Amino acid sequence: MGDVGCCSKFAIVVLLAALIMDVISIVTNYWESNEVWHNGLWEACTTQIKSTEVCNKSILEEVINDKFQAVRGLVLAGCGLGGLALLFSFLFMCKFTTNVFKILVLVTSALAGLVTLVGFCLYTSIDRYKYGYSFVLNVIASVTYFFVAIMIGLDKKTNTSSYQGL
Repeated sequence: MGDVGCCSKFAIVVLLAALIMDVISIVTNYWESNEVWHNGLWEACTTQIKSTEVCNKSILEEVINDKFQAVRGLVLAGCGLGGLALLFSFLFMCKFTTNVFKILVLVTSALAGLVTLVGFCLYTSIDRYKYGYSFVLNVIASVTYFFVAIMIGLDKKTNTSSYQGL
């Protein structure tokens, strides 16, 4: 393992948690809800007679507009940047302890937080009801990405002058 400080190791674990929360928020159907229905970014579910739940994409497709499509894109881009940050962090931790990989982790984490932040802020500008746990997980993931960038940036114990090739 590279010469990485405890702060960076902790930040990488937190980054993994942020990415997991981000993925869960994207694939679950509780971005908003009320007593009769709930929806995510990809499908909506309604409660039918006898408490049976029916989920499908066509219900949601009726109300999708350009803002909603932009939210989808931003949230997916944020998750992708989070995954890229995790890849860079593994390279930084295991093989390369150069400044380049540390900066790549910092920048991609911060960008993941920013893009996710813009995505959920745009989602709140759409006429919505009660936000669900999927939305909350997305907000927490965004804040956590920023926290990771700060932690990586503040870690002074990393030996950034060594290069341990493949």
